[in-house]
Amino acid sequence: MKLLILISIFMSSIYKPVEIFELTVEIQNLTSNSGHVMLAIFNTSESFPDGLAKVQIVIDIKDKKGSTVFKLPEGNYAIAVYHDSNDNKKLDKNSFGIPKESYGFSNNAIARFSAPSFEDAKFTLNKNTIQKIDLN
Repeated sequence: MKLLILISIFMSSIYKPVEIFELTVEIQNLTSNSGHVMLAIFNTSESFPDGLAKVQIVIDIKDKKGSTVFKLPEGNYAIAVYHDSNDNKKLDKNSFGIPKESYGFSNNAIARFSAPSFEDAKFTLNKNTIQKIDLN
């Protein structure tokens, strides 16, 4: 019996319920209402921004803006978005590999010669949060 009590005390001290928070993402500065916004949420630096995303979603555009709400567990995340203006489900690039469609990242992290790092785009979701992303 004492062993069961000790195990119960130990388990209750290490078990922490997962908290879920709302993440609202608002995409701004779209150049038109055509196409859709493609959004991906990452929770590891290894996958950001071209690998396997935790969440991927297609967002409708209205008044040159897009928004959506997620319910996610507490943690570190980074977001990558682009305006798929021709609805071909890919980020179009020119012959030099430079994007021809507008894109953006959480924290409005800046892409210089490549995508920003996970660290630059990372935010901690530990309360209900709004991420406003301006597209370039």
